[in-house]
Amino acid sequence: MTINKIPILFRIVISIIGCITALLFPIILYYVCGENINKSLSFYVVDPIGAQIFNYSLIIISISLMIRKAYLLPSILILLIVYYDAINYATIHYIIAALFFLLFTIVLFLDKRYVYSIIMILNIITLLCFGLYTFEIIAILVIVIYNIEITIKVIQKEYLLIK
Repeated sequence: MTINKIPILFRIVISIIGCITALLFPIILYYVCGENINKSLSFYVVDPIGAQIFNYSLIIISISLMIRKAYLLPSILILLIVYYDAINYATIHYIIAALFFLLFTIVLFLDKRYVYSIIMILNIITLLCFGLYTFEIIAILVIVIYNIEITIKVIQKEYLLIK
């Protein structure tokens, strides 16, 4: 079954579930595992519960991204992030994570309707000087906002007949 043959309502629901998961999993990790691991979201895998929350959340997010052709490669990279954890495969993990953020930045750049999203991503790169954790949180927020906007446009087009 190709991506275009998936019913539109199912794609909308999956997209919303992915956005909610992406927004909540850093908060849940913080409250379940504590604030002592704030170098990167990936370091929550040292805690067994944190590892489960991190891995399952990323799998859900990956599935929700796979419903759009433009996100296929970034969603595969998310699955690779799950497979190559930051503790045992740190170098590979961070290269894949950097590729994910780079590819998503390219996706945003190619979508001319949301120019401010690329400006936001480029601006938050400066947050790397404050640490990877801060960058990840803000980048996830920008990606979620972008996905919510795309989902709203799909709902308007398909159900409200707004062009």
